[in-house]
Amino acid sequence: MYNNKYDLSGSIVRTYGNTGTPITMDMGGFYVYYRNHLGGARKAFHKVSDHNEARNETINLHGGEIDISPVKVERIDIFGNHTHTWYSECIWDSALRLRNSI
Repeated sequence: MYNNKYDLSGSIVRTYGNTGTPITMDMGGFYVYYRNHLGGARKAFHKVSDHNEARNETINLHGGEIDISPVKVERIDIFGNHTHTWYSECIWDSALRLRNSI
């Protein structure tokens, strides 16, 4: 019924959903651009699963230094290519909007 893939030792190969990509493969990451409480532009890079998690990691690490600030999140694939951009007028807003995808 299931079309499982097996490695040389006979173990099932775990993958990301239906893509067939092994879990151990580097999937790129996310740049998060924001301003600190002094108005200075800052950039953080996180290797997480999605853009919301990248924004949440930035808030968890630097939340005390961030006031209401616009935020931009860019996805970078494993080859260094920019693939998607999300933005919001407030980093504390829970919904980021997709600006573009390539």
